[in-house]
Amino acid sequence: MRYLLSCLLSLVFFSAFSKVEVIDIDQQPYENIGRKVGILKDKDALMTLQQVMKLDQAGQFRPSTSEILNFGNTKSAFWIKVSYLAPVKDEAYLIADIPNIEQIDCYVLRKDGGVLQMHSGSLSPPEKGVTATNSYRFLLPDQLRSEGPQTLYLRIKSNNIMLLPLKLVNSDRLLEDSSKLQLESVYIGVILSLFLFNLFLFFSLGDKTYLYYSLYLFFLFAYVVLYLRGYSYLFGYQFRTWFNLYPHIFHSLSAISAILFSRKFLNLRVTAPSWLKVYNFAFALCLIELVISALGYKSLAASCAQNLGFIETAVLVVTGIVLWRKGLRAARYYIYAWAIMAATIFIFTLSLGNVLVTKDYSFHLLPIGSTVELLLLAFALGDRYRSLMVSERKAKDENFKMIRNHNENLERVVKERTIRLNESIAKLEASNEMKNKLFSIVAHDLRSPFNSLVSIFTLSDMDMLSLEELKELLNASRKNIDEIHHTLDNLLYWAASQMESSGSNFSVFDLKATVEGLLPVYEPLAAYKAIVLKVVTQEVGMVEADQNQVQLILRNLIDNAIKFTPRKGTIHLRLTKEGDQVRIGIQNPVIDPQVIDLEALRSTHSQISTPGTADERGIGLGLQLCHEFARMNGRKLEVKLEENEIEFYFFLRSSE
Repeated sequence: MRYLLSCLLSLVFFSAFSKVEVIDIDQQPYENIGRKVGILKDKDALMTLQQVMKLDQAGQFRPSTSEILNFGNTKSAFWIKVSYLAPVKDEAYLIADIPNIEQIDCYVLRKDGGVLQMHSGSLSPPEKGVTATNSYRFLLPDQLRSEGPQTLYLRIKSNNIMLLPLKLVNSDRLLEDSSKLQLESVYIGVILSLFLFNLFLFFSLGDKTYLYYSLYLFFLFAYVVLYLRGYSYLFGYQFRTWFNLYPHIFHSLSAISAILFSRKFLNLRVTAPSWLKVYNFAFALCLIELVISALGYKSLAASCAQNLGFIETAVLVVTGIVLWRKGLRAARYYIYAWAIMAATIFIFTLSLGNVLVTKDYSFHLLPIGSTVELLLLAFALGDRYRSLMVSERKAKDENFKMIRNHNENLERVVKERTIRLNESIAKLEASNEMKNKLFSIVAHDLRSPFNSLVSIFTLSDMDMLSLEELKELLNASRKNIDEIHHTLDNLLYWAASQMESSGSNFSVFDLKATVEGLLPVYEPLAAYKAIVLKVVTQEVGMVEADQNQVQLILRNLIDNAIKFTPRKGTIHLRLTKEGDQVRIGIQNPVIDPQVIDLEALRSTHSQISTPGTADERGIGLGLQLCHEFARMNGRKLEVKLEENEIEFYFFLRSSE
């Protein structure tokens, strides 16, 4: 008795629990009927229709709680029970609104006890009564509404994730499904446009970044559009069958293309070489998925694709952020693109895992997310190209500026070297001229006086000369001796001044005493022309200079003054103190001021040799030495001409 009571209660409970809502097709909108059907799991996928019907009678079907049925990734088969009222006059359709279910069997029970079976799926050939596009539309047999509720069973099995949006509508409701086609048309148009444009850029620019991006577009388009959205049917049954056997080959190839694109876009070898190991690891995972898919393990490949998609996009986002923080401005849109893709994959994964409720728009997440991602990657490429153009333009400007500066430097160097070369040539010419002059001096100016002296000392009749006659002869030769001494002195000082190691040896000495010490040497020469040497001096004290160089300046200036002063003239030697300087001036009259060339006298390189008023001769080195030594002692030699008086003067630093 207790056993019968338990059975009765179980029967009542399961009958209530397994009750399936009857769907009135004429009243049913174009919506999913997931909550109105019953579900039975066939764990080993071996049940027959008769076994399923017995289990249905035993109340084994459980009602669904989701609008879109989600059976996960399993090898089991699932049976779905649908009860409905036939439409009054229109045709009725059962629509499995998903393209990648491999096996779908529809069993419609007739009132006469017969069964109408229709078979379809992504791996099945076309069959009468079933329209297989990117969904599967089963045409239900005509039945009278008055016959009451009808029952059909749907069996599905697939080696991948099984999501099943199921709809039951009449022919009038079919026209309401236009928005999905419009959205997918936009998606396909954007993908094809981007693909062709970037392929053109690759062939135009030769940049492999555009090639990898184009390959990523192609393989992602194949996976999302031809597999997930089911448009592989457009290429025929054979292609559709092959494509649905190995769809994840295209997913792995799109992932590989994304890695290659990112490596090239971010220039990881230069910007972040340490991240290459991470990218190589992700590349290896993609190859593993490729091999698994190629071997036909579709269910395992689907799990790999689900996990790998999220891992890869996360790595790409993190890499972009790291490089953006390092200053890679072109990574901005790149980060946005992969962040949106990662978020899309994450939300879609949660929907597949029943963490989030699956809706019709869930199937559009990947197409919409990938479209936005691809557009942002196109923006990133454009931004990168703009940055490259700016960098290239900047580099060109810098190169142009560098070349211009280099040319200017070359011109300046050439100009400086030309000036130095001209100076060297001038010095060589002057040196050559001086060499010729020195030979002339040795050959004539020194040889002639020496010959005169030699002739005196070699007279054969020297004993016949009286003492007075001999004195007169020697006094006449003194002029020659003085000329030789003065010439040799200037030659020696000039030679010393031409040596690079020569310099000034400064000391403190009494200038007035130095001048007074020189006068006795020149008084006989002055007396010969009846010239008066007059010293006009103040208390100038001590000076700091090279005493030998100052003496040479004074000797040459006094000698020149005697040479060019007419007979009975007066030469003034003036020593005056002006502040912390002592002025030394030697002034003498001249016969004709008009013939004096002041510019030549002021020139530091002039070598003037002009005969004196008594036809005295020189070699032209004296004035040049005066200029040189005056400069070495702190100031230059100045010349002043007033009426018929000329004055040479220079300054020395006082030590007091």
